[in-house]
Amino acid sequence: MMDAIVDFLKALGIDAPEEMLALIATKVTTDIRRMTASLRKILAFADLMGQEVTVDLAAEILGHLGYAESG
Repeated sequence: MMDAIVDFLKALGIDAPEEMLALIATKVTTDIRRMTASLRKILAFADLMGQEVTVDLAAEILGHLGYAESG
């Protein structure tokens, strides 16, 4: 199932590391809208701050959004 979710996130046409997409799919389990919103927030933050999109950055932002970094 997670592969299908990662494929869906890839299909949005957003250039993001597959590991980061898998992290989002693992942490944001409520619904696909929240997954895509989380992905867009991560990408927007990285762009705003001039940072590269990484798994570590995604984990940090997901933590701020209320999705636990562990488990």
